[in-house]
Amino acid sequence: ELIGRNQRLEADRLLTRAVSKVVERIDEFDPLDLPLPSAPDGKVVILANMDLAQCVHYRVEQKGFLLRKLGRSYRIYSENDIDEFISAIPGAAAVIFHRIMAKPKNVRAIRFARAIGIPTYYDMDDLVFDQKEYPEPFETYGAINSAFYELLQYSTALFREAIALCDYGIASTTVLAAHMEPLVQKREAFVLPNGLDQRNLAYLIDRPKRIRRDDSIVIFYGSGTKAHNTDFIEMAGPSIKYILNKYRHVRLVIAGYLALDASFDAFGEQIVCVGWLPNINSYWSLLAEADINIAVLAPGATTDAKSEIKWLEAAALGIPSVVSGTARYREVLEDGVDVIIANSPDEWTTS
Repeated sequence: ELIGRNQRLEADRLLTRAVSKVVERIDEFDPLDLPLPSAPDGKVVILANMDLAQCVHYRVEQKGFLLRKLGRSYRIYSENDIDEFISAIPGAAAVIFHRIMAKPKNVRAIRFARAIGIPTYYDMDDLVFDQKEYPEPFETYGAINSAFYELLQYSTALFREAIALCDYGIASTTVLAAHMEPLVQKREAFVLPNGLDQRNLAYLIDRPKRIRRDDSIVIFYGSGTKAHNTDFIEMAGPSIKYILNKYRHVRLVIAGYLALDASFDAFGEQIVCVGWLPNINSYWSLLAEADINIAVLAPGATTDAKSEIKWLEAAALGIPSVVSGTARYREVLEDGVDVIIANSPDEWTTS
């Protein structure tokens, strides 16, 4: 049984209060009120949640590549190495916290950095901190249970409070930055988009040629999240089934989390589901086999905050995309030039 709105609001209030108490105790028993001399040329230290491979790829490892390109020294630590991370903070030019919750040790790390005068930045690529918008309705998810959904509900307060403890925000999109700005101490968030890096060079220099095993036309759908299951079925589903029925040489290849309903059973021989691919090179190799890439998201605040990475990955391989008309896609792409934008189930069919 899912928790009700009033229960969730009460849980949010209690978690917020608990974080406040943790801050008070840390400041009381571990006071640090003497800033160290600034070190503008010092290293950048990053504490990162390493649970999601795609986030690590685009939001953690890419920062390392960027800092190296800029000639800056840096160190990346996982939450399991938080004691080593805290020891590395003195003398740093900046501290970045990626997608961490306001757990006691994380709170202490943020407070320690701010107490000794080192700028703190919170990096995020999803609207998981807004309890009014996230998580999306339980029915829109694929194969998750109510217990997992409750964890998503409770986590919003802990993400939000961690953001609010930091000086600045770093976001993957302008919409997400706008949501972060009212929370961070300095009321300023910077946009650092997800992008390509040296790991894409082999594909960009010598784009893989599609291996034509037969005359099939392949439509590719990749998903790195368990959300948006209903988005696919309701937004693009009718057009996909129409195409599969009319053109028997068309195949749908699905990589990631997607649970199709019984209405797709009639097209079983034309649908290939490979599940989640933790190795990004395996994912790109499969994507390179496609003729058309699709990115399906229903309109809403959470989807508007998402980045354009599904289009970018396909574009790097020279594969055309049909995408939903979210804020980010409309912001960076021109319909009919860079991509085809579909705003409704009818447009998915006509596109």
